[in-house]
Amino acid sequence: MKSDYLMLLVSIGVLAVAMVIGGVLSGDNPGFFSSGNEAYAQSEDPGHTCFDDNGDDDIHGPADGEGTETCHEGHEQTDGLETEPDCELHDHAVEPGDPHPEDQHAEGVGQGPANTGHDHADYAGREARDVHAEHGGHQDAKDQAAEGAHGAHENEGDLSDGEHNHTREDAVFLSPEAMRIVGVRVKRARIDRLHRTIELPGEIGFNEDRLVHITPRYAGVAREVNGRLGSFVREGDLLAILESNESLSRYDITAPISGRIIEKRVTAGEFVTEEQDMFLIADLSTVWANCDVYAKDMIHVGEGARVRIATVRGDRSTEAVLSYVAPVFDGETRSALARAVIANDGDIWRPGTFIRAVLEIEMETDRLTVDKDAVQTLVEEKVLFVPGDEPGEFRLVPVVTGVAGEHSVEIVSGIAPGTEYVASGAFELKAKMVTANMGAHAGHGH
Repeated sequence: MKSDYLMLLVSIGVLAVAMVIGGVLSGDNPGFFSSGNEAYAQSEDPGHTCFDDNGDDDIHGPADGEGTETCHEGHEQTDGLETEPDCELHDHAVEPGDPHPEDQHAEGVGQGPANTGHDHADYAGREARDVHAEHGGHQDAKDQAAEGAHGAHENEGDLSDGEHNHTREDAVFLSPEAMRIVGVRVKRARIDRLHRTIELPGEIGFNEDRLVHITPRYAGVAREVNGRLGSFVREGDLLAILESNESLSRYDITAPISGRIIEKRVTAGEFVTEEQDMFLIADLSTVWANCDVYAKDMIHVGEGARVRIATVRGDRSTEAVLSYVAPVFDGETRSALARAVIANDGDIWRPGTFIRAVLEIEMETDRLTVDKDAVQTLVEEKVLFVPGDEPGEFRLVPVVTGVAGEHSVEIVSGIAPGTEYVASGAFELKAKMVTANMGAHAGHGH
């Protein structure tokens, strides 16, 4: 019995030795049998922990001499050296009770056979799915945000300034406070005798009845000149002394009227003739307002008509009466001259100033009228704002206008007598409607 047992042990030992010798001869793991610490040095690569096929966490290689070593990233190693240099491994702090404190573990890799090698294709697929899912979540959030912004934008045209202040295409809604700020004032359209206005362009000129050209009675030499350009002289003041060229006697040149010397064309010692103007004196206490009347307005313009003269800049104006209307048209301008004489206290009306003369003509029949400022132009159409059915509502009503006066205008069609309309604040309502409609369409590309 003992002999049989011993024979079994010997057979097992011989078989083990044969297996080892066979492994050495085949070269499967020559580094394991290297002399000294060579085998340890080959398999111990700092920062690398590899696992044998049996799942043992052993940097010295497999104890049974089988197969190859597999890195945690799925890369194989042969002879204790990794075959791909880009296998990224990380150091970890030594955990208390770690049986291999000198070992360095790969990040995220635990012990045991469950962590031996990874399927890279499967990992990439899962990562792609995760990224896609995350992107889908972000996209859904963006879509929801866009829908919310779009909805808010659509509501902007309805509630641009608050719950009570909004617009639609044909109406504006204002709160009582907004109406007070805008200055909305409502009137009723009425039948009235309209005063039509005619505007005539013109220019201030000298009163030529008070403009004097001074010439000598006899040709001669100016021995003395007292008149100065721009100076004011009174009637009888001495302007110059001339020596007659014929009699060699001297005689005086005096001012025939009071006024300003606006031209001076003589100096002492100069010879002057009977045709030469020595001085030009203008009485500027009055001036002429010369205006142009065109054929279409000629029937309404006549002598005695009252006019309001104003500068083009509008900085001053005065009332006057037309004293002269030419009976013929000028061949070049195709207009007739209408003139008014106006007082010029303080010389505020300088000749050469551009003016306009406004005539008011009362129409022969009564007409339906509204205030001129109430009529607004919207997309080349005349409109009025009228109160709507709701509080603070003002609707657009298209109208056709007729003759315009200085402060009112005829309404040919669109409203009836007695209709309420916005007399003050209509321009502000129009501006609010235009800007609201522009804002409602500016951001939509669909």
